[in-house]
Amino acid sequence: MVLKRVIKGGVALTMSLMMFVMTPVQAYAAETANSYAELASIIRTHLMESRDAKFDVKTAMDIDEVTERVVTDKSDVIDGMISMLDDPTTTEDADFIVGNVNWSKMDLNINDDLSIHFDIHMFETMAQTQYVNQHAPEILASLGVANMTNYEKVKAIHDWIGKQNTYTATDKDSESTTYGVIHDGKALCNGYSLCFYKLCVEAGIPCKYIGGKAGTGRDAGGHAWNIVALGDKWYNVDMTWDDEDDNDRVVYDYFLKGKRDFDEVDPTQKHTVDYGYSTFFAEAFPVADTAFNPTVMSDVNTTIKIGSTLDGVDIDAGPAPSTVEKEIVDGSYPSSMKFSVKRNKRQYLQLFIAEGMEEEVSYVIYKVPTGKKRIKSIINDGVVQDEDDGSYFTNLSFKGKKKGKVTVKITLVLTDYSERTYTFTGKVK
Repeated sequence: MVLKRVIKGGVALTMSLMMFVMTPVQAYAAETANSYAELASIIRTHLMESRDAKFDVKTAMDIDEVTERVVTDKSDVIDGMISMLDDPTTTEDADFIVGNVNWSKMDLNINDDLSIHFDIHMFETMAQTQYVNQHAPEILASLGVANMTNYEKVKAIHDWIGKQNTYTATDKDSESTTYGVIHDGKALCNGYSLCFYKLCVEAGIPCKYIGGKAGTGRDAGGHAWNIVALGDKWYNVDMTWDDEDDNDRVVYDYFLKGKRDFDEVDPTQKHTVDYGYSTFFAEAFPVADTAFNPTVMSDVNTTIKIGSTLDGVDIDAGPAPSTVEKEIVDGSYPSSMKFSVKRNKRQYLQLFIAEGMEEEVSYVIYKVPTGKKRIKSIINDGVVQDEDDGSYFTNLSFKGKKKGKVTVKITLVLTDYSERTYTFTGKVK
């Protein structure tokens, strides 16, 4: 294989908004978490009790692994794991929490005793939540959901939100909340998705909030949507993209879609879930392959209930095994997957995607298990296309910084939410 054309103007892979630093912080009575499930439960409890929460957690788990799993942007602990701990008696935990976390104001530190200090802020205030709780039953009553089938409920809620809300981005906290939709009629995708979650669950329909990205390549941006259960299968709903604000019209382009046809209207604007929703979460809430058809499918849920997950799902586990049988990668650069780079010189690591398999890859993530301080300026362009021969490949690059060994893992997150990880080993000379 030859080195593919270098993609110019790449944007550095977004680093986490949360940084672990060894600095003294105010002391709190530390709780103890012996697993990631316990850690997620502690976080959830604090945020249910206070919209802005500061607390410390001690753990016997490996601190390097904790750093990786907790600090990672849209981490699997704060996203996927909390979403699994859903109390069926309330809509103010689990999905409500992960959708309301204000990532720009989040701060985590390692205390001197190696406990983790959390400082987490939420978009929706207690007073705003109380307003929503007061008016949500009134909205559902006005829609007449008590006399509707499950499908009719989901459609009615979908249509009401689309007509009630206008997509607005003026950097107000309320625009990321259900309150923004119900009270102001102005909200971002977070608000659309949280309101849809709230009203569906209140109407008796199992529903989950999903965080991810929409678009492709450098145009991909943070986004939120939902999955909803009908006939004991989960289906995608993107309320934001079904609202045509310019003519006050609601469409059904992204309504009750499966994994394979969610983006069929515009395949160039692909939905990809955040890391936390790609592992144990995807195992517990598997999305159907194709769209729900109300004329031939039952919408009655007999096994999936509000707040339920599938038995036997280990939320402390790592990525689920791949269910895509075909080979995704048919080569690499360097071909031996071993590299060397001089200090202040750039090195490229690439995986060549097998012909016709590029659609199986949702997005690309990387980790540096060994030698993080020996390289710098990491740029991840995801999956790109070579203009000369039309082939597809991943494009990761970095510069050498300090002499020593380096290990780089490139992970392809597939459309079935499973992962394929490839390890490159090398050294800085």
